[in-house]
Amino acid sequence: MAYASSADFISAFGETEWLQLTDRDLDDVSDTGVGDAALIAASDTVDRYASAIYAVPLSPVDAVVKSITLALARWDLSGNAASERTTEGYKEANKRLADIASKRLLLSAAKISTASSDGTTGSSGGMAYSTPSDGFTAAPGITSYL
Repeated sequence: MAYASSADFISAFGETEWLQLTDRDLDDVSDTGVGDAALIAASDTVDRYASAIYAVPLSPVDAVVKSITLALARWDLSGNAASERTTEGYKEANKRLADIASKRLLLSAAKISTASSDGTTGSSGGMAYSTPSDGFTAAPGITSYL
């Protein structure tokens, strides 16, 4: 699942840049799948960072996640021709991803992932919790404490 679309990219950076980055055969038409592949790859990167804390795919998508996705995809599509501004956006996106993974940046709408005792992962309504284990057990051979 992509956290941003080609329309989001065009809204953020312009149609001219979208065409420059996705028209590989130079026919003035965006090549099918080029931009979408970059947006999906960027979204997968977001998932790898967020999955330690949040249930993925993230839903609904916070604006910061969309922004990170767009910056990563823009840098990926730019390749060796990435401008300084694109590279700075990429570095900032990576800082934000690290902040998400370390819980310095919390996503307001995403569900926090919880691990159960059987090792499966579920989600709660935004709250993380754990069930305490049994506090005391009887020593072997003792049947009563009184």
